[in-house]
Amino acid sequence: MSGVEGTKRASAACENRDPLSVVIVGAGLGGLCCAIACARSDLSVIVLEKSAQLTELGAGISLPPNAIRVLDHFGLMPAIRAAGAVTAERYRVFDYHTGDVLATRPGMDKDGRKWMEEAFGYCHHFIHRVDYQRILVAEARRLRVDIRLGAEVREVKCYETGPFVQLSNGEKVCGDVIVGADGIMSRVRTDILGCVRQPQPTGDLAYRATIPRAQVEALLGSFPRLNGILHANEQWTWWGPNSHIMFYPIKDCQIFNMVLLCPDDLPENVRRADADIDQMRGLFKDWDPLLQSLVAQVSSVLKWKLQHMEELKFWTKGCVALIGDACHPSLPYQGQGSAMAAEDGLCLGTLLGLLYSKRQRSQAGGASSSDGTKDGAYEFPLFHPTVPEVLGLYESLRKQRTTINIRGALDNRSLYHMVDPSTIAERNEWLKGLNWEPPENEHEISANLKPKGKCWKWGHMRYQTDLLGWDTHAEAVREFERHFEKV
Repeated sequence: MSGVEGTKRASAACENRDPLSVVIVGAGLGGLCCAIACARSDLSVIVLEKSAQLTELGAGISLPPNAIRVLDHFGLMPAIRAAGAVTAERYRVFDYHTGDVLATRPGMDKDGRKWMEEAFGYCHHFIHRVDYQRILVAEARRLRVDIRLGAEVREVKCYETGPFVQLSNGEKVCGDVIVGADGIMSRVRTDILGCVRQPQPTGDLAYRATIPRAQVEALLGSFPRLNGILHANEQWTWWGPNSHIMFYPIKDCQIFNMVLLCPDDLPENVRRADADIDQMRGLFKDWDPLLQSLVAQVSSVLKWKLQHMEELKFWTKGCVALIGDACHPSLPYQGQGSAMAAEDGLCLGTLLGLLYSKRQRSQAGGASSSDGTKDGAYEFPLFHPTVPEVLGLYESLRKQRTTINIRGALDNRSLYHMVDPSTIAERNEWLKGLNWEPPENEHEISANLKPKGKCWKWGHMRYQTDLLGWDTHAEAVREFERHFEKV
């Protein structure tokens, strides 16, 4: 059978189930958000996770305002707060050597939380990854999502009899839609592309560690400026040659998360390893004395190779789609990796839910727009798109946004990791003049430009507002209406 004929048969098979069934490969943060979004639209959802237990490696995770908007849409903010998530007040940047403050976002003259809510709609939060995953799992199960552990995927097909997943034990799991949320080493990606696309090293790695609050408080006598992070919920960052460090509170400020990014020394085929603490400390021996004292508190640490991929030409095939790191691995220089995966999940789940709702209206012989209002201009029976068409819309919406994010992260890397003294001096002077008011005219925009008329994204308020104030659900509803409701 030709590929075209196979696709036609797969598309036809996708049309005949009620309710629409979705099989998600991977129970990471993005996969769980997608499962919740689908289940909230009354779709039938199965999540296949190869691990025998649900465990989330790492420590703290940043939840920027656009991620909080997704969680608020799910009604999960009470659970997020109850898990000890910390609401950020502001972001401070220090000179790696002297410890001098280079920038504060927003300025110390502003109420940080009020500023974020006015600029982006929500505040920035920090949470432990394990708590975050636990909340998502509990909500998915409350919505009757079928999470199957120990389910290793061998192959994904969307030809002949429609989309299905073949497990390593021989079991076949069928659905109307298959979603690959299986991370940077995605098996589903291979079946969509028809070839293996391996991630490539960036040249950087990340050390990840946590420090108990009591050990940070013990340093107050020598470093009074620690009061800023102990009592004001700030995120601190040191920018230095080829490296930078992030430090912020989690678990009701009882634990502090530390991420140290520096040149990669892991073997090519090793993605994660236990780290030598003395070696890590030696890398930062010439940095700010306060930072060295904090690093000295670390008792154990892991290091992770940072990898990325060239932009994929497509994310979907037939009734199969990719989300999160499976299609757009995000580097940590903008703190948007998990947020983009959550947005992907919400966008895809919303679009599939609207498709299902439209089919139900068509079968009932009625017509209304996706917001539930009647429109007598429709003809009967009501037109509805195919699953591949909806997945194509998902890809077009998310591909543009995630590409902007990846480029912004790379822009930040060049900003943080400068080596040349003259360029560093130029950057530091630029930081002093940043204006954190949303730009309303070209004069205000130019105030945040770096020399030669360009602007690093970190200080560009219009860019930051678009990035952090994004409403994924509203966009999905609007674009579904525009593409499919008025046909």
